[in-house]
Amino acid sequence: MIRLLRRVRSLRRCGTPNGRGFRKGFVGLIVAGWAAAAPLWAETPRTALRIATYNMGNFFDTVNHAGIQDLVLTPAAFAQKLDALSQVILDLRPDALALCEVENREVVEALLHTPRLAELPYRIVHYDSPDPRGIDVAVIYRADRLAYRSGEPIAAPHGYRTRDVLRVEFDELTLYALHLPSRRGNNPQAARAREAILQQVGTAVRNELAAEPQRRIVVLGDFNENASSKLLRQTLPELHPATLAPFRQGKGSYAYRDMWLMYDNLLVSQALGTPTAQIFAPTYLLTPQGRFRGYPNRAYSDHLPAHLVFETSGD
Repeated sequence: MIRLLRRVRSLRRCGTPNGRGFRKGFVGLIVAGWAAAAPLWAETPRTALRIATYNMGNFFDTVNHAGIQDLVLTPAAFAQKLDALSQVILDLRPDALALCEVENREVVEALLHTPRLAELPYRIVHYDSPDPRGIDVAVIYRADRLAYRSGEPIAAPHGYRTRDVLRVEFDELTLYALHLPSRRGNNPQAARAREAILQQVGTAVRNELAAEPQRRIVVLGDFNENASSKLLRQTLPELHPATLAPFRQGKGSYAYRDMWLMYDNLLVSQALGTPTAQIFAPTYLLTPQGRFRGYPNRAYSDHLPAHLVFETSGD
């Protein structure tokens, strides 16, 4: 760990070759290694499943909805967003994907009806949440790869108005998709809500594992907590943080002040072993030039997708 921290500090002191982009070159240097190692994935073999999470970055519609603080996109901006996000999903080819920061079911339906995705058998699980901005969590899944059982929203405790946790059960596994309250402004109420929601999810996971110890469970989404967070260890001790290893290697899903943060996480139950997640970072998902060179390209999202693959052979 000490060696890693020294390496991180060393990278942060480096300048970019052309003197532009990141002030200290940290993100750009690390991302340069990802781009060469991040292929556009072929479809997952029938003996495996790819599970992913992606914060879609303000995926709003073109309607100003009364009673919520929603962002209203122009028709041109909405069409551009659909085109961009459909490219990411086509290239990533997830069998199940947790979508964070989507306004409603209609925007997800529009995404799945784009020319790139219309022929793929994706289905949607979504419920409206009480979030003041009107954003929700959704899950899309391949109906030819996963056998859907049920879905349900889990409201935040103590009446906190935020995104519901979305529990989705398949024959093959259970997903808990979440988007925890933001860290913006260091709001202590939001911090308490993150902890309370994770405690709630942890209790649900433990109850499920008590009933079925070999159940495959994945808790995934935008945690607004790093993969190394003490809060994750305390509230979800039964689960393996699949995004921790890449985070310790200096990678992340979100860039802030020239540092990578791993806010988009996947944690898995013992039945899935101890897989290592990957960050999907093809060149087009990274800002190509300017002050924010190497950051996630906001024409797509300010986050990068995280994903893992596990074998299902023998089921």
